[in-house]
Amino acid sequence: MLMVDVVQGTPEWRQARVGSLGASRVHEAIARTRNGWAASRASVLSDIVAERLTGAPAEIYVTEAMGRGQALEPDARAAYAFQRDVDVELGGASGTRAWPAPMRAQMAWSRTAAWWRSSAQARSRTSPRCSPAPSPTGT
Repeated sequence: MLMVDVVQGTPEWRQARVGSLGASRVHEAIARTRNGWAASRASVLSDIVAERLTGAPAEIYVTEAMGRGQALEPDARAAYAFQRDVDVELGGASGTRAWPAPMRAQMAWSRTAAWWRSSAQARSRTSPRCSPAPSPTGT
């Protein structure tokens, strides 16, 4: 894994994350409805593809709540460090930039698919509502 020493939220940080799926959007990429993938998945994938083709980060809309969260983050980090009696280090950006972009995408989606399958299996063992759908052939 490649670590890039940049400050979160800066243009350099956004450039380092171009074409990758960040943790804050994974829920959109794996969201499902009763009939299949949610519309948010297509949006996430199109943003990633556009970033990879252009090499530029997608524009993001910062809501008032997001701006407030960004402004309060240093205070929250300090409170966490005090309460846990730890030193908090900022991590920059990380990724698997050592692999060519198409291979990174395939690896990321393979990991996501594997996680989704294992999660679905765990849910089906614990919840009767999540049982697999009957096959179209009726077998």
